[in-house]
Amino acid sequence: MPGADSNRERGMGVRRCIIVKVFPRKRREDSADASVFRISYKPLPALFVLIFALTACGSDFDLLLEKEKISASTDDKTPAPAAPITVTTTDPESGTTTVTTTDPETGTTAITTTDPETGVTTVTTTDPETGVTTVTTTDPQTGTTTVTTTDPQDPDPDPDPDVPYIYWCESDGGVNCIPSDKSGAAMPLAASPGTPLDMAVDSADRVVYWAYNEGTKGFIYKAAAPGGSGTVAKLKMINNTTVTAIAVDPAESVVYFNGYSTKYGTAALYRSPLAAFSQVFLGNTTAARYIYALSFDGVSGRLYMTETPYYVNAVSYGTAGSGGAIGFIAASGGSPSLSESPSVERPYRGIAVDGANSSVYYVFNSGSSLDIIKADLSFGSPQTWIHAGSFDIHKIAVDLKDRKLYWTDQTSLRIYRADLDTKESNIEIFLALDSTPMAIAVAQ
Repeated sequence: MPGADSNRERGMGVRRCIIVKVFPRKRREDSADASVFRISYKPLPALFVLIFALTACGSDFDLLLEKEKISASTDDKTPAPAAPITVTTTDPESGTTTVTTTDPETGTTAITTTDPETGVTTVTTTDPETGVTTVTTTDPQTGTTTVTTTDPQDPDPDPDPDVPYIYWCESDGGVNCIPSDKSGAAMPLAASPGTPLDMAVDSADRVVYWAYNEGTKGFIYKAAAPGGSGTVAKLKMINNTTVTAIAVDPAESVVYFNGYSTKYGTAALYRSPLAAFSQVFLGNTTAARYIYALSFDGVSGRLYMTETPYYVNAVSYGTAGSGGAIGFIAASGGSPSLSESPSVERPYRGIAVDGANSSVYYVFNSGSSLDIIKADLSFGSPQTWIHAGSFDIHKIAVDLKDRKLYWTDQTSLRIYRADLDTKESNIEIFLALDSTPMAIAVAQ
């Protein structure tokens, strides 16, 4: 019924209007030349509409009248932006919560993870157009926030000579570096064919070295550091010998490394010129023990080491047992000077030397406490320098230019740093990683 339709339209918020389109007589087929008038009516007489159109446009125009219904609810409204898509997951074992948020308009993805034990929050944001990734890590216990930006289009091939570079390798095979002031993005340098166990840097020639094993065969690889040249290359295969630690003397262009004979259970140290690799015997170390870390000191001319019968660094060698030693051997060779540890499992881990200040730093596990110890070059006058509170400590390295001490944390997949000259000072998260950090080095 007409009355019912009229009431229904009023109830639905619909109004009537007349669309008046006027065309030139000679170009009626071109709708782009049309003039349009919209006239609301309740209803208006058709004659009034005709008079209005003719008055406005003149008698040389034809009239095309349209009557349509227009919803009042859609007039002059801009569509609301699409809401971000958020997915939240929780690891039932660790309790770690991950929130992934995607902006449907820009395609930007933000991944936020929160550690339930430490409260540390890591936000990783990736721009889909540029590929730039920004990682922001906030530690509520220390109040520190670390921001790292990676730009795949800016590899920074010419490093600032006044800024030390921090190198590290991960269990996924990645060999990487970043300026210590984070003025540039983290740079992947190479992909190791196996899990790297230790690394060292020749800062003079800008080459990074790392060691890894395949079964009972040990390998040492090298790759160009920022500003260097060359491709990834294998230096030497050591038959029936596993390699777990290396160190470099940049001044003399010599690399030092250990060898553990899986056939005879013997252990020794070796050196080789970097230009033409060879395996030159340096001296025997304790039988049935692995070298966990090496550090060369050009001031004293010594190669410092830590020993353990049970090597665990994401991969394991030997059998669980107690004991170990710290010590050094002359760069020219001979018998090493070793100091035995208390009877605890894996008492010693990383080691680093500051020869100019007559100091050596090493990781000591007493069984009840894990610490970085500072001592003199003969391991006298030891004192706790960094106590592992909420973090783990494995490999360590010293930045002698900026006076910083770095260490790897395999539990939380992080790299930490602190002041070198003041104990327990300015401890902070330097990097949050995606896989286990295996080793660390600094190019001075």
